[in-house]
Amino acid sequence: MRHAAGSGPQPDEGGTPDGAHFLDTSWQQHTMGAAGTPGASGPPRTSGTPGAFDAATTPVPADWYQREQPAASPAEAPAEPARPARRDEPEPPRRSRRGLVVWSLAGALVLGGAGVGAVLFLGSGDDKNKASSVGAQLPPAPTAAPTATVPTTASTTNAPASTRPPSSSKPPSTSSTAKPPANDVDAPKDPKALKPAAYAAWKRIDAAMAAEGITLNLNSGKRGWAHQQRLLDEKIAAVGSREEALRWVLPPEKSMHVQGIAVDIYPANAQAWLQAKGSKYGWCRMYDNEEWHFEYNASYTSGCPKRLPSATE
Repeated sequence: MRHAAGSGPQPDEGGTPDGAHFLDTSWQQHTMGAAGTPGASGPPRTSGTPGAFDAATTPVPADWYQREQPAASPAEAPAEPARPARRDEPEPPRRSRRGLVVWSLAGALVLGGAGVGAVLFLGSGDDKNKASSVGAQLPPAPTAAPTATVPTTASTTNAPASTRPPSSSKPPSTSSTAKPPANDVDAPKDPKALKPAAYAAWKRIDAAMAAEGITLNLNSGKRGWAHQQRLLDEKIAAVGSREEALRWVLPPEKSMHVQGIAVDIYPANAQAWLQAKGSKYGWCRMYDNEEWHFEYNASYTSGCPKRLPSATE
């Protein structure tokens, strides 16, 4: 707002910064007096005491209010203080260059491993196919020329043990060097071939059984030496061992059949009668495994000896 010359701005109208500065300066000079103005004459005044306003002291240019007042420079305007960041607002995530490098390397390793595995797998399949094709092209191995076989006798030490005896028309002889007795008669079905004392005892038991209605039959009595040996050989062939065969058939030199004092009888009731009453007549059952076998001895009239489990025990 412009004012006429010689008139100042009113308090309610305000003024530019230059006008206000001018008024403040004039008022300061008026209150300080000549002492506050360099080169002024007169008695000094106490600072701060009002004095008469001297318009001539600080003349105001007549065109002061008509002058163009410089506009305030935008650069001189106070800068707006920077807005502080709020603590509750999360800062944007920052990507670490090191993390990117690590993940890139890991991805490269995974892809590289997969590629190597695929190459090895395909390579192994090719090798198998090559091997199979090469094997198919190999020529057949030459066969060895046949050699003439020479018949040899099998060694008894290497041959497997067999429980079956060799088949032959005549079993191997197992007889000892003992000689047959003087009365080497082979008459197993004839009780008269027994020794005289044994034959006499035979007739007495035959009559006693007949009195009770029991028929006495002779299965085997007096045997010859060769007959007894043949029975032993056949038993060995049947059971597979000499030890087992001897439990049933004694060799000729030990057999009471060859001596003419042993009999094998039947039927079962005759066997039971002779076992119970035979000692009275000198006849006794000798083995547990042979209920048909009885032997004569005059001393048995006083009692039969204890039976054995078998001929070899």
